[in-house]
Amino acid sequence: MTLADGISRLQCEGCAMFEVKIDEHVVEHTVWVAEIGADAFLGLSFMRKHNYHLNVMKGTLSWVGLNKSNDDGATSEISCCRVLVDETVVIAPESEAMILGRISEGVQHWESALVEPAEKFIEKHKLLVAKSLVDPRNSKIPVRVFNPTSEVIKVYEGTVAATLEEASVLNVPSKNAPSRKQMVSMVTSISDNRKEVPEHVVDLLEIGTEHLADEQRADLVNY
Repeated sequence: MTLADGISRLQCEGCAMFEVKIDEHVVEHTVWVAEIGADAFLGLSFMRKHNYHLNVMKGTLSWVGLNKSNDDGATSEISCCRVLVDETVVIAPESEAMILGRISEGVQHWESALVEPAEKFIEKHKLLVAKSLVDPRNSKIPVRVFNPTSEVIKVYEGTVAATLEEASVLNVPSKNAPSRKQMVSMVTSISDNRKEVPEHVVDLLEIGTEHLADEQRADLVNY
């Protein structure tokens, strides 16, 4: 059995259906039997299937009630999952490569998702993983990696190379969207000192407004 990091392996004795009781709630779940340090581990598949909620900050596990979507075999919505290497690949020294991955929990129906590097993958393989925005509705997820070392690095199928997190889509206007422009027929520059007349037109103004009323003369000056 391969553990959650996609690298470590564990010898198992087998699996069986067990009744798991948490507080007063009893469920049936497939349990793998193996030699581990803890008494038992409850994985994400258990919490999704039986609708349990893990509060990491408070250190509590609670049952939030029956999930109707589980009656027909569907799982609860998740917002983060792992990206596994789809087939064994070899990365040349000091070069980039595109690895095809698959989502551990299956194809998701999010609009977009962010690929984030898996820390243990970087520590184990010495490869750098680029962040990228992908479509999780595809069966294959592209993961760009870089080998900064002088050695050939081999990555095996099933290795966890990255994590996938749901990304929010902002409503950004497209290039083809009509721009909101207003037609302007004339632009007039307005000064705060509109009543001040330039010296070189004072004489012309006096002659041109000789027969105008005071109100008309003021309108002309302000114009």
